[in-house]
Amino acid sequence: TGGIIKLIYADEDVTLEDAETAKDDEVEKNADDDEPEPAELKEVIDADDDVVDVVAHVTAELTPPSPTIIPPPPQQEVTSTLPPSPHQSPIAPSSSPPPQPQPLQTTTISMDLLNNLLETCTTLTMRV
Repeated sequence: TGGIIKLIYADEDVTLEDAETAKDDEVEKNADDDEPEPAELKEVIDADDDVVDVVAHVTAELTPPSPTIIPPPPQQEVTSTLPPSPHQSPIAPSSSPPPQPQPLQTTTISMDLLNNLLETCTTLTMRV
């Protein structure tokens, strides 16, 4: 657009039609320069496919395994056949739930894979 403004100030008799023609010529010239070569497109597509593969792999690795749930043993009610003595109080069954089992596996993150993903994303960002 700088070229159009120069034309307008250089010749005050420039018409809108002249400015539009100059603008169209400049747009066409720039459009031809921006055409990526097929090899460049293939590189971007290949890099994009690599990122998709790495992201899928990292996602699969980072998904924690579902915890194995072990059902608690059935609770049995304590029934007393002997009445409590006057100086003892009846023992109430425990009302607290049994402790939850801890997951059997720990999740590990592959730092090398994560670094590879970050490097690939950085490279793609620089290309685009």
